[in-house]
Amino acid sequence: MAGPAIRYWEFAKTISKHHEVTLATRGKCDIDHPDFEVVSLINRRLLNLIPGQDVLIAQSITPGIARLARSHNVKLLLDAYDPIPLETLEAYADEDPRIQVQKSRASVLKLRLWLHFADAIICANEKQRDLWLGSMMALDLIAPSDYFVDRSFRNRIDVVSFGLPSQDPSKTGPGFRETLPIEPGCPTAIWAGGIWNWLDPLTPIRAIAELKRSGMTAALVFMGTQRPGPAFTQMEMADRAVSLSKELGLYNEQVFFNQGWVPYEERQNHLLQADLGVSAHLDHLETRFAFRTRILDYIWAATPIVATEGDAMAEIIQSDGLGSTVPYEDGSAFAERMKDLLSAPDRLEEVKANLRRTRARFTWERVCEPLLRLIDLHTEAKPRPLSSAATMAVVSYYPRIAREVVQTTGWMSLLRYFFIEGGLFMKKISRRIMRRG
Repeated sequence: MAGPAIRYWEFAKTISKHHEVTLATRGKCDIDHPDFEVVSLINRRLLNLIPGQDVLIAQSITPGIARLARSHNVKLLLDAYDPIPLETLEAYADEDPRIQVQKSRASVLKLRLWLHFADAIICANEKQRDLWLGSMMALDLIAPSDYFVDRSFRNRIDVVSFGLPSQDPSKTGPGFRETLPIEPGCPTAIWAGGIWNWLDPLTPIRAIAELKRSGMTAALVFMGTQRPGPAFTQMEMADRAVSLSKELGLYNEQVFFNQGWVPYEERQNHLLQADLGVSAHLDHLETRFAFRTRILDYIWAATPIVATEGDAMAEIIQSDGLGSTVPYEDGSAFAERMKDLLSAPDRLEEVKANLRRTRARFTWERVCEPLLRLIDLHTEAKPRPLSSAATMAVVSYYPRIAREVVQTTGWMSLLRYFFIEGGLFMKKISRRIMRRG
């Protein structure tokens, strides 16, 4: 599972201790859980699934789903933990300028709709909350009727960060030291998660080369290069990372790439064998508002961290003494911080103790407390009426989305999309006709 799937799997596990939960995925699913129902569905089956719920939590909300939810008094909680418009800018940075404009406008238009439709919003950190509050203010969604009931405005938007298990990690199978040709005792850093275009795997690779030139041998392991799922292909940055490691003479000697994805329930086998956890990114808007979820795996496994400055997790690393942060794209500084930690056993143990203290703040049970509060609060609330601005946004939504669907996946996908989305409206219309008849 990638980040979003992990988040919803853990949401379902935590919420099911208090409520009846259905976890729905549009893709295939080969796991289940005794405490909640897991449904792998074609979009059309949402017609039958939504009416039986009290609350729907989702990362996106189409007009058809919003209309159906309101007709059945289902409250909509938007999960905005991933700032998709900023991620979209980076994802299409190397595309034709016309594609860049089209994708960017479409992502912003979708976000406007989601904010209009949502009864409440959750996000991953306070920086993100400021971003979405500004967006809501620009869309006239901070109404006096809401504000004077709750001047903190946390009844409408609150922080539900990514979490980690409450139980300590324990080894259940082989890790990278059993599967890769790494010398016993060789200090090794791990990059948990994938290699996306907006991240910077090149700087840690250069740091390994810098350590080698200084006479210190260390290894770097990338846990995954390709996001799981048939719809995703390996990103260009992953290819650049492999090319750089070959250019520097490190490929499969000191820098290793797992050409696939480590299963979620097996990740601790690799994390527990690492001496350091590394994370690096570029100086982008996406960085400022991102929440690097896999750094939490380092906290869970008490793995000291070396990471780039500039995001919310870097601030936690600094404030809690979880390792070191370095300037953007500074391979020499990255190598120096790695060497400082690896060469000081006493400091390593101090950092590990700090990591164990910090992880109590990020258990799924702890981070989901605001989510459970919002579920209870909004289950009994009245449906939020759609404004005229939301109606106008819907009117402009379909032509732009139609063009995006055609250019991305073709005419058949467009027909399928509008058959599904239109069906949500047709079902409502048919009910009205039956009532009048």
